[in-house]
Amino acid sequence: MSDSRAFDRLRHLLIHRGLPLGYVDRAITELSEHRENGKHDAMADGMDPNLADQISLENLGDIDKLAAVISERMRRRTILGRHPVLFFVIAPVVLLFLTGVLAILATPIICNLIHTMSGGAVKYEGPPPYLYPHIRGFFHFLNFGLLPILALAMCLTARKFFCGFRWAFCASLILGLAGYFFFYHVHIPPAWADPGEFGIGYGFGNWLSPEIFHRRECTLRFLAAVTRLLLPLAAFGLFYYLHSSRRLLKS
Repeated sequence: MSDSRAFDRLRHLLIHRGLPLGYVDRAITELSEHRENGKHDAMADGMDPNLADQISLENLGDIDKLAAVISERMRRRTILGRHPVLFFVIAPVVLLFLTGVLAILATPIICNLIHTMSGGAVKYEGPPPYLYPHIRGFFHFLNFGLLPILALAMCLTARKFFCGFRWAFCASLILGLAGYFFFYHVHIPPAWADPGEFGIGYGFGNWLSPEIFHRRECTLRFLAAVTRLLLPLAAFGLFYYLHSSRRLLKS
C-alpha cells in the first residue's frame, strides 16, 4: 500500500469513528512528518531510497490498529470515555426512572394548578376529569416517546465525547430492555365513577411467560412492550445511518 493510500484509509477510519476533522488532519500530519523523518534518517545511514520509503511505511504498523489506538487516546481524554459503563449502561436506566417518577409526582399538581388557573370552582381529589385525555396522551409519550429521545441523546453524547457506536448501541439496548420490562400506567376511572379512583404509577411486565398469548389484553400489552424494546434501537439505527452518511461525504 502506498503512503497516500495508507493515510487516506487512516483518515477515513478516524472520521468514521467520529473524531473531529481538525484533530484527524493534525494526527495525519504528525504521522506523515514522523514517517518522512524516519525515511531521511535511514537514507542518511546509506539505505536505498526505495527501501527506506518502504520500511518507513511499514513502521507505521497496521492502519486499522493505528486508527483504534488514536481513537482510544482521544476517547480517554474525557470522563465519559474513561467511565463508559457508568454513563452508557447505568445512567440511561437511572435517567429513565427518574424522569418517569418526576412526571408521576408532578402530574396531579400541574393538573390541579391548570384547573385552578382556569377558574374551576369544584375541587377534586385528583386531576379534574376533563384533563384525563391529556394525561393519557402524556403517559403514552412517557412509554413510547421518551425512550427514543433518550436513546438519541445517548447517541449524541457518545459522538460528542468520541466513545464510538458500540457505547451508543449499548445505551440504546439498555433503554430498550428497560422499556420492555418496565412501563408507566395510568388508571382513568369511568365517567360514572368517583374521580378519586384516578391513579398513576409504574409496573413491571412478565413478558417471558407463555401465558401472555392466552388473553387478548395480555397479547396487546406484550406487543406494546416489544414496541418499547425496538424504539430505542430504531433511534440508534437512524442515528448510525445519518452519521455514517454524513461522515462518508466528508471523507
